Amino acid sequence: MISLDGNISISAGEWFLSFFKDFIGTPAILIGLFAMLGSILLRKSGTQIIMSFFKTAAGFLIIGGGAGVLVGSLINFQLLFTDLFNVNGVIPNNDGFAGSLFESFPSIAQLGSIIMVLAMALNILLAATSRFKYIYLSGHVLFYMSIMISGVMVLGAGLDLENYVDYSVALISSGLILSIYMVLSAASNKKYVQRITKTDDITIGHTGSMGYLMSGLIGDLIYKLKKGKNIKSTEDIKFPKGLQFFRNTFASMAITMLIVFAIVYIPEGIMYNTGLKLLPPGEAGVEIGKIFGSNSVNWLVRCVLDAFTFAAGVEIILYGVRMAIGELVPAFKGISDKLVKDAKAAIDCPIVFPYAPNAVLIGFLSSMMAGIIGIGLTLAVRLANPAILPVIIPGIIAHFFLGATSGVFGNSKGGVWGAVIGSFVHGLIITFVPVIFIAGGWSPSKDLGWGDTDYLIGIIPGLIGFIDNPVLMRTLIILIPSILFGGLVADGLMNKYIFKPKNDSKNDKVKIS
Repeated sequence: MISLDGNISISAGEWFLSFFKDFIGTPAILIGLFAMLGSILLRKSGTQIIMSFFKTAAGFLIIGGGAGVLVGSLINFQLLFTDLFNVNGVIPNNDGFAGSLFESFPSIAQLGSIIMVLAMALNILLAATSRFKYIYLSGHVLFYMSIMISGVMVLGAGLDLENYVDYSVALISSGLILSIYMVLSAASNKKYVQRITKTDDITIGHTGSMGYLMSGLIGDLIYKLKKGKNIKSTEDIKFPKGLQFFRNTFASMAITMLIVFAIVYIPEGIMYNTGLKLLPPGEAGVEIGKIFGSNSVNWLVRCVLDAFTFAAGVEIILYGVRMAIGELVPAFKGISDKLVKDAKAAIDCPIVFPYAPNAVLIGFLSSMMAGIIGIGLTLAVRLANPAILPVIIPGIIAHFFLGATSGVFGNSKGGVWGAVIGSFVHGLIITFVPVIFIAGGWSPSKDLGWGDTDYLIGIIPGLIGFIDNPVLMRTLIILIPSILFGGLVADGLMNKYIFKPKNDSKNDKVKIS
């Protein structure tokens, strides 16, 4: 045993498992190592190799720091929004939900950690053998996906983690499902990311990929319906001379968010400070009291600061993206050339933000509007029959990142309308993702839920878990993903060694003739 301060002792095995899990699960370190490996394979100098690691890791730490700044600015808004509209329900929040599972079901979280490591190893195997040459590098969202599918295996399929066979079934099946998802989701977004970024080396690896694909398809449909005419990009929006400052990303983001925040802050501040409204009981009342109390920063000033902090968070993210991509793309070429032929990096969704800043803002607002409408829809159903649906309160963080990315995807071909409609539909879908998990009995929380479209892959083991025959259920839950995984590998190997040589031979004959 290793004794620390005489009070805390952990086994060496537990320490190394914790170290390995956190090391692999930290996106900045993981992606920095990939960048360093690429530089080594490109035979760069020692200084360049070290700098590629530090600059890539620092870029993603900056992205994470910017996301933290942005999320922090939304905490008060989420609290006041819920209080103003007097709704209590489920908030889609991946970070919070994963944290609650760690506390309530540590065995699920522990299994999820191991699932992530297995899925990453299988992802590299698929990238090397199948047609889908994508390596998923968004470790943080992959970790949440691992915990989600671990939860479904336990709560939905009823697998007992104390049982060796059940544990093995849950681990292997989950690893296979996730690795298949990792390459297919990256592949589904590749065309749109290439169109947006004008580069063939990267794609998106994020848990909103289904929604991004849908938004891109909506943009394509709008382009076809309009026959490519009168398609106005969000970045071509012309502002009057008196509003030219809106062309600046920070200014437009800050002012727009100030208006959005004011809609919530002003009525709440007036009602609490005039005594028209009393603080609610419990923790919510304590937190609201901190915002409007006499010893706090004036709530109107707080409104302005939170809005501008939100915009600052976005700017930090954009800076981190540019810094990381500047190192990652050339370094990853080394991996694709030497280790996994033609491999592409699948990285986090903010990677597309710098290419269409107006679409980022429009997409977020449109998705948020869909979330507000979702409140009305779920509230109406709840009033008619409380047993059918919980009220879903918009998860502001999910609506920003998924809505913003959908806006960029929809705008890439469909212009302003593609950005608006694509992100709006995506916003409606993520409103009802928690409903599916609650209805299936795959969610232990009454207050939090998963909030991204790709968590819907949990439906696969969840539905299989409804099979009454335990032997058949366990057989199918591992057999189906095994067949799909084997099919992808077999297809890739046949394409490489059988079909491709035949096609090359035909092309050679054509050239000779």
